[in-house]
Amino acid sequence: MIFSAEEIKHFGNSTNVMIKFKVRDDAPENFEQEIVNHLYQNMNEKVPEDKNNFILSIDTVSPKVGSELSGKALWSIISALGLILFYISIRFEFKFAIGAILALVHDIIITLGIFSLTGYEITLGTVAAFLTIVGYSLNDTIVILDRIRENMKSSGTVLFEATINKSINQSLSRTLITSLTTLLVIVVLIYAGGEIIRPFAFTMLVGVIIGTYSSIYIASGLLVSLYKSSN
Repeated sequence: MIFSAEEIKHFGNSTNVMIKFKVRDDAPENFEQEIVNHLYQNMNEKVPEDKNNFILSIDTVSPKVGSELSGKALWSIISALGLILFYISIRFEFKFAIGAILALVHDIIITLGIFSLTGYEITLGTVAAFLTIVGYSLNDTIVILDRIRENMKSSGTVLFEATINKSINQSLSRTLITSLTTLLVIVVLIYAGGEIIRPFAFTMLVGVIIGTYSSIYIASGLLVSLYKSSN
């Protein structure tokens, strides 16, 4: 066999079909077009007369390009985390930044692990979803961390569990309402967005849930541990 791990999916409606397959290095030139021609010739009663209406597009990603995309995706996420660490260190303090970054790393790893179980491919769309998750989760985390800092200033005490609990309770309704409204949009995208956008929407669904959890429990818990270890 020239190709393996082939996959056939419907998208849009039952008349639209997407065919995916991996081509080996010894495949002949224009192999993808030959497959299109073969299908067209053997389905002559079911295909449109205009061949341009039979095949909408042909996309090929070589192993070299795929490896390059993977490297750039990893670098973009690491760069984003580094810039976030720098910003929060200036805006708050370094301990806050460490807690926020570790929570974001937790979000990415858990989301990537769940994503890998689904069989979806890592594409530019899913990379965009992971970067969006980083921004979304960080937004929730900063809201809680800012409330913690304000309560620390008003009480004039160092960080304790009581300050954490008070800060989380004050911002909990805002965090949950924001996440819920975002999830409603994502669920609509999963069921109505079509096959092309589904990996992006699924990644966002998992990321928003994990990000909301980590903003409330992981980031603040790590912050407590950092303060206790430094005292």
